[in-house]
Amino acid sequence: MGLVAVKCPQCGADAQLDEFREFGFCNYCGTKIMQDKIVVEHTGSVKVDNTESLKNYLSMAENAIKASNGKEAQEYVNKVLEINPESSYAWLLKMKTVALTATVGDSKFTETVSYANNAIKYASEDEKEEITHEVYLNYLDRATTILLISLSKLKDTAQIKSLAGISVNGVVQGDEVTRTLYLGNTNQALLFKTMIPVEYIESHEDMHEKVAQLAELYGSVCEADVKRLEIYGRKLTDEAINSRQKKLDLFMKGLPESTVNNISYDKVSTNSKSGCYVATAVYGSYDCPEVWTLRRYRDYSLALTWYGRLFITLYYAISPTIVKWFGHTQWFNKMWKGKLDRMVKKLQSLGYEDTPYNDKYREKYRE
Repeated sequence: MGLVAVKCPQCGADAQLDEFREFGFCNYCGTKIMQDKIVVEHTGSVKVDNTESLKNYLSMAENAIKASNGKEAQEYVNKVLEINPESSYAWLLKMKTVALTATVGDSKFTETVSYANNAIKYASEDEKEEITHEVYLNYLDRATTILLISLSKLKDTAQIKSLAGISVNGVVQGDEVTRTLYLGNTNQALLFKTMIPVEYIESHEDMHEKVAQLAELYGSVCEADVKRLEIYGRKLTDEAINSRQKKLDLFMKGLPESTVNNISYDKVSTNSKSGCYVATAVYGSYDCPEVWTLRRYRDYSLALTWYGRLFITLYYAISPTIVKWFGHTQWFNKMWKGKLDRMVKKLQSLGYEDTPYNDKYREKYRE
């Protein structure tokens, strides 16, 4: 233990204090004596090398993304960004993690674009083109995934067909939520695609195939929706078809003319075929045993005579309006249900089957 010589500020006597204590007392007058200490301040900066830690966090984030663990990947990426908020690659990985945490109802479009912009912003001049290209490819992949999910859900019509027997309006209202959700998602897909400058698509041939596939996929989504509407005898409005055609144009934007010419507008321009309107309204589905029987009778009996064909023409001219006005009412369904049940029973006894059926003269029965 060392001693430090000090003077009492009160009586001036010499005293000694323990070097590790901040104060002591004068042996002569008892005054408290504070020990003076020299504090050395460092005015420069100390650089801490976190290179290895950053590499480890990024590696673990990459592994988490490969394992489709979005939450864990984000945690590692955030650790990198806390240390280096200008890490272009960390922002790129964070953009990719969003796809793993997005849902059918929320594509997290705004977050994705925000992280992607930071990835491009902080990229060095040598890396900027590569990072930009990866961002744009990710946009196309996100759009493709969204459309694939929508296509799968719209093609799944089992639940609609199981509702055959209730009023057609009940089926329409129940299915509207599903159609609104998955058709609405096509707008999200288009948003991702339109984030890529048209000039960029035009000048990068490796993107042409992906963009063309995206446009074809959108057409398939529209086609699946039309087939879904056919089940309960509904059609698209002319405005809806025009809107789909314009949207397809936007999906194809940036493609060379030779590629555009190979993409058909048929899928976005086709409307649902007309069915047995009254029967569909009564039984709730265009594809159910009773309506299959009636459609067979139409194609294999009525369509073979001139007066039968005249009846079919008049029926398809008048019945859509009648069903639109009264198809949702109880008295309409009650009035026709008994008549149609008896007719179906008689036709089945004559050999008209009630198994799944594709219209023989399908193109003739457009509304």
